[in-house]
Amino acid sequence: MSDLKEALQVEFDLVEQTLAALPAPEDLESLTLLELSGAAAFLQNIYNAFENIFKRLALAKGLKIPTGPSWHKDILQLAIDNGFISEPTAGSLIALLGFRHFVSHGYAVTLDAEQMEPLVRSMSATCAAFKRDILRQV
Repeated sequence: MSDLKEALQVEFDLVEQTLAALPAPEDLESLTLLELSGAAAFLQNIYNAFENIFKRLALAKGLKIPTGPSWHKDILQLAIDNGFISEPTAGSLIALLGFRHFVSHGYAVTLDAEQMEPLVRSMSATCAAFKRDILRQV
């Protein structure tokens, strides 16, 4: 279990670094498109870390990791179903999953600072709740 804790700590450290690099929500409107794209990539990176943590926990608990075209949604559902995260945290992650999908499959030129603002504003609290939930598992 200590290997799992160490691996999770690496992910948490990277999330904290990424969170610290996010611009302030009130600054999003003044960012260039390139800077806004970077902020979107940071949000996507944080969600990717959450998925990595779900995979590690699933493996540690002997659960099958979802595959296929809907695996992003399915691994979140696996985390919810197995109590890795609380319902309030799950609600925050569902919005972030939708944004991750948009960033992965859309065009950066269509990013909207006003639409990103609530995600950026809540990201610190979301990360803290996520970490708190996950640490209950190990």
